Amino acid sequence: MITMRIAREVYTCRLPGDGMAGAALTKRQQAIYQYLRRFLDEHGFPPTLREIARHFRLAGPMGVKRHLDTLVRKGVIQRLPGQPRAIRIKTPPPRQGRLLPILGGVHAGLPLLSEENMEGELLLDSMIAARESAFVLRVKGESMIDAHIVDGDYVVVQKEQTVENGEMAVVLVDGEATLKYFTKRKKEIILSPAHPEMKPIIVRQDQSVQVLGRVVAVLRMVDAGSKGKKNR
Repeated sequence: MITMRIAREVYTCRLPGDGMAGAALTKRQQAIYQYLRRFLDEHGFPPTLREIARHFRLAGPMGVKRHLDTLVRKGVIQRLPGQPRAIRIKTPPPRQGRLLPILGGVHAGLPLLSEENMEGELLLDSMIAARESAFVLRVKGESMIDAHIVDGDYVVVQKEQTVENGEMAVVLVDGEATLKYFTKRKKEIILSPAHPEMKPIIVRQDQSVQVLGRVVAVLRMVDAGSKGKKNR
């Protein structure tokens, strides 16, 4: 379960996949399964074996076939013989909301939603993720503790190329992603932490900087079992 903080409101929801057969998938199988779901959501039909192979940079369709056969055995997809796009997702589609990618980090030189960056997916209500371009980023470090964001939290980020001064943003500086308050001046950009012992990051004009998006919500995992033990 996760606790979600938006302004002063608190919500709870469950991570998708709890109790699903997909929980037993390997990292590669999970990546292929997630790709199938995204492709089907975007296009209305599943990809071919060659499209899957091209996306994962595999030599040919035979390797893809082996992975799909495993997904069939594990009960998460169904294949219909004799058709080029005969892949059916067996898990029920989400009733409402958006399925957002969870990024464990952002690696320089790779597309934002590349397989190397992704840790999984999270279903959120459309009220929170208003546009499909949103993503979820796992927070590393304690630089935003005075904003009540700690190491291990997740932030929902709306992809934007620019943000307003004072907004909390995810910014890529010299190939490294950071979560800070954003301020732009004439000759520099100031990325301010919410930590009394940390100094702002000053980005000069000769440095590479890219705004990835604006933070719209914060999510935190709740260990219900541990809480119950403490209350005994």
